[in-house]
Amino acid sequence: MKRIELTLLVGICSFFLVMGSASAAGFSDVTQKQWFYQDVMELTEQGIIAGFEDGTFRPYQEVTRAQAAILIHGALSTKNTTTFTPKMTDVSSNHWAYDEISVLIELGILDNAEKFNPNRELTRAELARILVDGFNLTETASKQFDDVPKTAWFASYVNKLYAAGITVGKTETQFDPQGNVTRAEIAAFVARTLAYKNPPAYDFSMFSAAYQKEAALKSMERVKLERSKAGVQTIVWDPEMARFAQWKAEDMAKKGYFSHTTPEGRTFGEQLKDFNISYGSASENIAYTYSTDTTQVYNLWMDSPGHKANILKRYTNTRGQEVTAGFGAGIAKASDGKYYWVNVFRDAR
Repeated sequence: MKRIELTLLVGICSFFLVMGSASAAGFSDVTQKQWFYQDVMELTEQGIIAGFEDGTFRPYQEVTRAQAAILIHGALSTKNTTTFTPKMTDVSSNHWAYDEISVLIELGILDNAEKFNPNRELTRAELARILVDGFNLTETASKQFDDVPKTAWFASYVNKLYAAGITVGKTETQFDPQGNVTRAEIAAFVARTLAYKNPPAYDFSMFSAAYQKEAALKSMERVKLERSKAGVQTIVWDPEMARFAQWKAEDMAKKGYFSHTTPEGRTFGEQLKDFNISYGSASENIAYTYSTDTTQVYNLWMDSPGHKANILKRYTNTRGQEVTAGFGAGIAKASDGKYYWVNVFRDAR
């Protein structure tokens, strides 16, 4: 029996920002192998986020509502002070985050309530709302997480965050709305939001073929690296799968769909058959983003259990022996500015 595996993806001191500087590459607890590395580095370079005086970033430390207000305010590049007086009684005017919180309340990004709860940890649902309202995210998707009821106050915010490619959830079916946000997560979410709102200004079509080749080669290098670290057999460039991957990316970009199945109802396996591609086992990862950064796409994929499993899958022959997998990659730009990414793997039997 032939096996098909599919995974799809759309697409981050006691103060959150501290005096003193440390580049992301210099944090003792942030390495290039971690999924959030690129996001932390980008925000650090922009001066939106910083580490601690001991040279650490503490990526898994949970974020308070006051700390989140500081970071979001910095990412929005809005005014620093306001004459607006919020209703909150638990944040005094001499509080270290008072101005930033007040500005965000005045802008309608945070609620103007009597209690702000500055020291309470920020939840993933709350972060979704802040990003959607703060950056005016309007795109929606048909995705429904099992733990996000349609009637929940945060449902529309989570949906828009997913549609923008900013989150794929904790798993394929779970968003974990009540989970507390970590420093790594808020860095990733904010960096992805900024990339979504400020896509590259160049004309992709002017060097489409050249960039497609470059992106494909970078994709293969990253997959080889991840498989090597996991002790899995390497991959080889598969011209047939590469031709298919590029066609699939262009088909999604042209027709405006995001699925392993085409609008005509052709499944992944049937599409491979249309290309006369033989296989014993095959996998497909797809994504859409507003960024041409290969590293960012793979960080998203490696942060998603399903996508990661496809990248690190062990392929075997009919005798059960592990074999080198064939690999292909494609990328295409749609008229709305989205970039569609496709990676495919197979063991040719």
